Amino acid sequence: MGLLGAKLVQVLGLAQPFTQALVPMRLTRQTDYSLRLLIYLALAEGRLVTIAEVAENFQVSRNHLMKIANQLSNLGYLESLRGKGGGIRLARTPAQVRLGQLVRATEPPQPLVDCHNPPCPIAGNCGLVGVLNQAQLAFLASLDQYSLADVISNRDQLRVAFPGLS
Repeated sequence: MGLLGAKLVQVLGLAQPFTQALVPMRLTRQTDYSLRLLIYLALAEGRLVTIAEVAENFQVSRNHLMKIANQLSNLGYLESLRGKGGGIRLARTPAQVRLGQLVRATEPPQPLVDCHNPPCPIAGNCGLVGVLNQAQLAFLASLDQYSLADVISNRDQLRVAFPGLS
């Protein structure tokens, strides 16, 4: 389990780590990296950080992280300064970054089941889609209760993973 998963287990008060059986919904890599980037920037406490620094610390693609940073900047989560000495930092306080809003902004709208590919003979007559839609809304409502500040409440422990931030 990664750093983010461990922190979510702690913040959500779960007795055990997430397992595939416990959490059948899955976030895209884009949302995962968006959350990681925001966590890192929150730990940097306003210091300008380069994409290369974050990519190196999380061992992820610099190019992919650049696209994510651009999207988060367009969404108002980041501010960026170009040129020598430039970088990115949070445009909001960690308490203002609501996890549910972020997931809605970064996840593509996608139903949990596709009744049309291949065509399902009971599509439109069964209640599965409604039940799963309700579960998806409950998942997002749960995330709405938490902010980035909640995820980094143990910032001293998190900083151990990033010696350059200490």
